[in-house]
Amino acid sequence: MSNCCCEHEHNEPPPIATYPNQSLYECMDLNKIKILNGVYKNGEKNYKNFIKTQESKDDNSCFLESDCDCQLVIHIPFTKSVKLYSMILRSAFNDQDDNLGSLHHVHLYKNFNKNIDFDTLENAKITYSIEHIRNNNGSEDVEHYLPRHQFQSVDSLTIFIPDNYEEDEDLLSRIYYLELRGDLSVNSGDKRQEFHLKSSVFESAPNPLDHVKLQEEPGSSNMIQ
Repeated sequence: MSNCCCEHEHNEPPPIATYPNQSLYECMDLNKIKILNGVYKNGEKNYKNFIKTQESKDDNSCFLESDCDCQLVIHIPFTKSVKLYSMILRSAFNDQDDNLGSLHHVHLYKNFNKNIDFDTLENAKITYSIEHIRNNNGSEDVEHYLPRHQFQSVDSLTIFIPDNYEEDEDLLSRIYYLELRGDLSVNSGDKRQEFHLKSSVFESAPNPLDHVKLQEEPGSSNMIQ
C-alpha cells in the first residue's frame, strides 16, 4: 500500500485559475520522458501522442495506452526547475469493446530520484494523490489543481496510474492529452516573461467550457524512451 502525505481539508478557498500561457510544454525535457507499461498508438512513436501543443491538443486520433494491464507510469523531467500549479488530463471512459477502463487514482511524485519501477513507486511516499473523474470518453479536459506549496522547485514529475473505477486490472488505461501548468522557479520577472513568450498564446478571456476544473483533491516493464 502506498503512503500518501495528503489530508482532506474542508472549506478550502477556490483554486487560482490557470491559463494556456502557463503551459510547461517548453520546459519539459521531452526526449527524456520515460514510460512504463505504455504503448504509443496511431501517431508518432514518442511523447507527441499525448503531450501535445495547444494547436494539436484536441486531436484524439493518437494517444498513450497501457500495455499489459491498467497500470501506467509517466516520468517527466524538466530542463529548468519549475513550480507546478495544475495538471490537465483527457482520458478514456470505460469501454468494454476496446477493453478500456476509467482512470481512478493518479499519484504524483516530486523529484523522484530512486529507480523508477512499479514496486518502488507502490512503496514510496506520494507527494500528492488525485481522484480523477469519469469524464465522457475523452471529450473533456479535466484540470486538477495542485497544492502550490508542495510543488515548488520541481525538477521532475513522476505520474503513477495504479487502478481504475471498474476495479479490473485487466482493463487498459488510455490518455489522450496531458498538460502541466505552472511557472519557472525563479524570482526574475525577465526570465518569467521570456518563458511565457515561448509558451502558448495568452487566453485573456478563457472559456469555462474548455475544461472541467476541480478543487484541490486529497489523496487517496515495458519502458519507452
